[in-house]
Amino acid sequence: MLAPVEWNGMNAACPPTVFRRYFDHNMKRGLEEIVPGEVKTTPLYIVCSGPSLSETWTELKDRPGEIWALNAAYDWLCRKGIRPDYGICLACEDPILNYFQEAGKDDKFLFASQTHPKLMDRILERGGQIMLWHPAHPEEWKIPIPRENQIYGGGTIGTRSFDLAWVLGFRDVHLLGMDACLSPDGRIAVETPIHDSDRHGLATYVVNGRAFVAMGSHARQVEDFASLINPLKGMSVTLYGDGMLQWSQQPPENL
Repeated sequence: MLAPVEWNGMNAACPPTVFRRYFDHNMKRGLEEIVPGEVKTTPLYIVCSGPSLSETWTELKDRPGEIWALNAAYDWLCRKGIRPDYGICLACEDPILNYFQEAGKDDKFLFASQTHPKLMDRILERGGQIMLWHPAHPEEWKIPIPRENQIYGGGTIGTRSFDLAWVLGFRDVHLLGMDACLSPDGRIAVETPIHDSDRHGLATYVVNGRAFVAMGSHARQVEDFASLINPLKGMSVTLYGDGMLQWSQQPPENL
C-alpha cells in the first residue's frame, strides 16, 4: 500500500489564487452558511459515484434519514427516481460543471465556498437553494475563514464529507459508492469505464490478501479513512459495496 501522507492542498488542480478568487466571488452572494447542528438520531446516507453504486443504490429506497449525493452521484440518483436531500460539492475545477445537471427548483445543495461560480450560477438560476460551508486550507493560501468555521478531512469531497456530516450533527452515517478502486469490468465510476488516457495512473494494491486496481489518488482514501473517522467522536460508519475501501475495513474474523 501507499505510505500515508497528510494532504496539504498542493495536490489540487487549481492554484491557490483560483480558490481565493472563487471564495471571494461566492461570499458576495450573501448565501446562508452552515452552523453546527444538534446531534441527530436519524441516519445519513452519503452517496459517492463508485462502481458499486450500481448494485447498492436500492438500499436508498424507502429509507429513513437524509441522502447526500456527491458530485456525479447526484444526477445518477435523480435519473433513478431518487431525489437526494442535498447535493454536495467541493471542487472549483472546471470538470465539476459536468455534474448537477438534474438540479431543479427548490432542490438543496451544500456547496463549499470555493465551488466553481458557474455551477453555483446554474443552480441559483434554476431556483435551487445553496448553503455554503468552508473547507480548511493551508494558512499560506490566505483565505479568510475563521479556524472554528473550517471543515477538515481529506482532499476529496468524499473524505471531506465525514467532518461536514459530524458538524451538522449526524452520527449514524451510511456510505455508498466509495470503492477507491475500479470494478472488475474496468469501471472507474458507476457507469463510466476508465478512459484510456488515465490507464497510466493505475496500479495494483493488495489489501488483506486481495488485489485491487486503482488510481493512486483513489487508493489514498483507503490509507486516510481511519484517520479521518476516528477523531469524529460518536460517529459510526456503515459501508455498502465490495470495493477496496470496504474490504479494508472488514473485521479480521470476516477475512
